[in-house]
Amino acid sequence: GPLGSDEKKKYTLLAKVTGLERFGSATGKKENPTIIFDCSTNLPTFRKQQYKNVKKSYEEFHQLFKYLNVAIQESFVPTLPSAYTTFGINSEEDRMKVTRNFQLWFNRLSQDPLIIRNEEVAFFIESDFNTYTPINKSK
Repeated sequence: GPLGSDEKKKYTLLAKVTGLERFGSATGKKENPTIIFDCSTNLPTFRKQQYKNVKKSYEEFHQLFKYLNVAIQESFVPTLPSAYTTFGINSEEDRMKVTRNFQLWFNRLSQDPLIIRNEEVAFFIESDFNTYTPINKSK
């Protein structure tokens, strides 16, 4: 095949957002929802190839975003979607929209080989719920 096509195929990170949960205080429900997703990858930075029902809080996503934004200067790290919409957090429309926005965010993230090969992404997905903080301190 043409030169470079193998390079693109090599590593993949596929995430499928399967749910969104809101619990805790009213503020927590609104600003720190839990995003649930499945993930499959062939990246060597990961211990496994399949991850089911990974739960991450919005705050954990924010930590990852802040880290990547500083660590990978040569990439455009897509901005995190909002934790809530104008529909109001108790509505089905809100749940669907936030879920969809996170799916799109993951899709964009997955397209950047520099981002997905960063070991911090593996730490993020493999860490226990609500324990993630970046392992590597940004310079």
